[in-house]
Amino acid sequence: MNIPIATLLVLARTLSGSAWAFDSEPQPVDLADTAQVFTNANFSTGYVPSGSPLAVQFEIQANGGADVSMQGTSAMSWPDALMLQFTGDPGSGIFLLDASLDAVTTVQVDLSDWGYYGTFEIDRRTLSFDGMRFFDPFVLDGSAEPRVEIADPGNNTSLISYTYSIFVGLDLTFNADMSTLVTVGFSGEQLQTNDAITTTENSVATVTYEPVGDYLVDTTYTGGWDATLDLVLTPSIEACASVFGCFTVVEFDVPINILTDSFLQDFPAVQEIFPLPLIAPGLDQADMGDVEVGQITNLQVPIGNDGSLSVYGQATIEGSGDFTVYPETFDAQPATEDGVVVTFAPTLDGPQAAVLVLASNDPGTPELRIPLTANGTLPPDTGTDVGWDTGDTTVKATSSCGCASAPDAGSSMAVALVALGIVQLARRRPV
Repeated sequence: MNIPIATLLVLARTLSGSAWAFDSEPQPVDLADTAQVFTNANFSTGYVPSGSPLAVQFEIQANGGADVSMQGTSAMSWPDALMLQFTGDPGSGIFLLDASLDAVTTVQVDLSDWGYYGTFEIDRRTLSFDGMRFFDPFVLDGSAEPRVEIADPGNNTSLISYTYSIFVGLDLTFNADMSTLVTVGFSGEQLQTNDAITTTENSVATVTYEPVGDYLVDTTYTGGWDATLDLVLTPSIEACASVFGCFTVVEFDVPINILTDSFLQDFPAVQEIFPLPLIAPGLDQADMGDVEVGQITNLQVPIGNDGSLSVYGQATIEGSGDFTVYPETFDAQPATEDGVVVTFAPTLDGPQAAVLVLASNDPGTPELRIPLTANGTLPPDTGTDVGWDTGDTTVKATSSCGCASAPDAGSSMAVALVALGIVQLARRRPV
């Protein structure tokens, strides 16, 4: 035997005595965003060492950023209020680093004493930085990993090794090594859904109810980004002269912080649509009229559903016990109608009142109260007053309960009364 879900819920509520809890169908939440953490990060060392006849300049420009995508679900429940809870799918978060660094090396030769001066671009190249991390969304406060990080230490790179002949008998060799450290971090700041904000992992947000069949939720996730790009350049210049041989002119380290930045950025908004029940009763009050004691009258109460989720619940009567309702549960599918029947069977005469209570899963109307009135009346009186009937020796009478006296008893009493009258008349006759 298949028992409707509404009946099972009503039974569970009856047995446990606890309030109902309802929910809509969970909706997927897919979030994705790109942050240009290194865009237009420029730096120039200038010619170093300053004042040296042989100097080198490094110009650095960083580009690119990081991508984040996350997946999860959003669940809506009630009846106390419309509440939303976001749950990330474990391992579905992907954090990608995709950045590059353009490096241009220029040398300056200042041999004015020998009548020579010049600048030369001797190297231009692009270095790429990448990395990938999987994580558990949504990295808000309270999550197991509230910040996700990618660190690319890079390698010591031979940036240049270039020999330039100044003139016959004098060559200059430029060498430069570069080491890099790129760090990009990501964390969650908040989730905003309509007029509610969530800042901690797995917390519940309350949204304002609207009497609609499909509830639209706009979700905007705000992420926190931070980035650091550090370099260490180690240039050296070696001179080789036919007369003096080769010797190191200069060698030094140049630590460079290209970028240290942090900012908040909103992900593109996403939408979820939650189907909701929306009860539509066929009446808001009813007068069932006059009904004789011992008789009954029925009232059909239609229960419609203007929502996109099944409306189900329990029907009860508060007030006069002469009102009853059947069945005690209802279940109206979307765009359809169910109903109950209220019966009035008066046991007393006079006006009576009750309330039909429809407790349902409609978040806007968890309890609908429909006033009922009716009037119990006594059946019509079919007897007559006690007295003589000249056409018949039988006397009809009604008792206080309205019941007619038996005909035989009435006839015997009439005969006895007539006989008594004759006797009295005889006694008055003179002798």
